[in-house]
Amino acid sequence: MLVSIELWARPGIVSLPGGFPADIWGLATSPTAAPQVPGPVLAATVGDVVEITLHNMLNEPVSLTFPGQEIAPEPVLDAGGRLVSLTRFAAPGRSVVYSFPAYRPGTFRYESGTSPERQVQMGLYGALIVRPAGWDDPASPNYYTAYGADTGSGYDVEAVILLSEFDRAAHEVIATGAVYNPLNYAPQYWLVNGRPFPDCVAPPDTSTQPLTSRVPVLVGQRVLLRLINAGFLAHTLAFQEGPARVVAEDGRPRRSPLLDATYDKNAITLGAGQSADLVFTPPEGEHYLYDRDLLHLVNTDDYPGGMMALVDVRPAFPVTPPEAPSSLTATAALPRQVELNWINNAADEDGFVLERRTGGGPFLRVTTLMVGATAYTDTHVEANTTYTYRVLAFNLAGTSAYSNEAVVTTLP
Repeated sequence: MLVSIELWARPGIVSLPGGFPADIWGLATSPTAAPQVPGPVLAATVGDVVEITLHNMLNEPVSLTFPGQEIAPEPVLDAGGRLVSLTRFAAPGRSVVYSFPAYRPGTFRYESGTSPERQVQMGLYGALIVRPAGWDDPASPNYYTAYGADTGSGYDVEAVILLSEFDRAAHEVIATGAVYNPLNYAPQYWLVNGRPFPDCVAPPDTSTQPLTSRVPVLVGQRVLLRLINAGFLAHTLAFQEGPARVVAEDGRPRRSPLLDATYDKNAITLGAGQSADLVFTPPEGEHYLYDRDLLHLVNTDDYPGGMMALVDVRPAFPVTPPEAPSSLTATAALPRQVELNWINNAADEDGFVLERRTGGGPFLRVTTLMVGATAYTDTHVEANTTYTYRVLAFNLAGTSAYSNEAVVTTLP
């Protein structure tokens, strides 16, 4: 079967904690769709032929590489013999097509092969999942397995957990076209599926950071976590309710009919570019996966934040979204401080998403708040500036409507 995918490399903006905008280069599923970070999760089944068309809407050449796939490298050299790109690229305004067979199941990534030290950091990366033939056929021995029968990779719920880092200073330099020195790489944000905590546990949305890292699970279900490190640094993920069974590494199953080399771990280290597949059956409750390096659990200097994911295990899921908050007010308390209050009309919310826009600009996520919140103090504002706020509630059934909008001008 031919799996045909089109991607558009486009500039965009993401929201960092506090509602700060940052330039990115993301991948969109249409020429008018929002570019997203990370890129869309690409999926295929063993036996498929994957054809990916990359359209370049940036001002420099762009390419994609697919580590672990049977695709011949076609490096591009300049007239002096210097490597320009790891593979064929699309010039600005042009397109390039890549094709390869999905010959083995696994958890993989894709990423830019042209100036990857710049373009991967800017957001040109994503997950590629290849499933075994028959994975969706109840009559097949490969049904709901990551790697096929007799690999110990059976599951009921799967989730991609894509790790990366975000260096805001690097984004500012690269977006302007200035020379970027990767030796100065110093990330301030640590992301899971494109968001740091607590925003990573907010529901999926249609923004440039659409993916969540909250994994909803019913009691008794087996969970498959597809861990991928798309960052430049190593990360050690610890499990609050370990251990988990490591059934594959770098897209290679550790169990066959002749040998079972799977193993249990309470924490696993992934180097840059590595992947691992873990299977476990968590008990009821909220169970966090988190980077064991405390310096990766902050957003700049704010704790808690950073690299976390949440496995949310319940006996049942809600069937309707929560009621919308109301009576939102915003009061300028200090030149760089706004006090926000609202009425919580929900009885079954999992949290709230607070958004803000500056002047007539777009709404950006300020923060994600937990159950029962009715107030927030925003200290990430400028003096003598007009802001508009809104808030919504969410649970596993979806999101509420937005509250009323509250407009405030901060003190001089």
